[in-house]
Amino acid sequence: MTSGRRDLLTAHLPAAAWLLAVTASLAAPKRDFADLPEWWPHLLHFQALDKVVHGLLFAGLALLVGRSFRRLPLFRRPLLAAFLAASLYGLATEVGQHTLTDRAGEAADWGADVLGAAAGVAPLALRRRPAPH
Repeated sequence: MTSGRRDLLTAHLPAAAWLLAVTASLAAPKRDFADLPEWWPHLLHFQALDKVVHGLLFAGLALLVGRSFRRLPLFRRPLLAAFLAASLYGLATEVGQHTLTDRAGEAADWGADVLGAAAGVAPLALRRRPAPH
């Protein structure tokens, strides 16, 4: 398998798939939780659950985008670019939720997105950059 094909399968496609999953989850309409088990709504009332989910979504996004950007010669600082891309995408999703859906965009959600993005690139920053192929 060529290096380009391996990069496509191991770095670029996972980042694109995660981006689609984040977009779908944040663009989905509000859900009526009446059909869930009785214990589940109690978990949903955990105040910070929404922020934890945002942080995890954007940590995964930044991690995968960082891995993808590292394999592209286009970026001089791929992890910074991945952090900024994920953070700005978080802002775009909050604005989009507020203007295009029945959901409310929140500054606190964007804050969780930014913190998640930072947490996502952190492990990559601690590892050495792979040698070019």
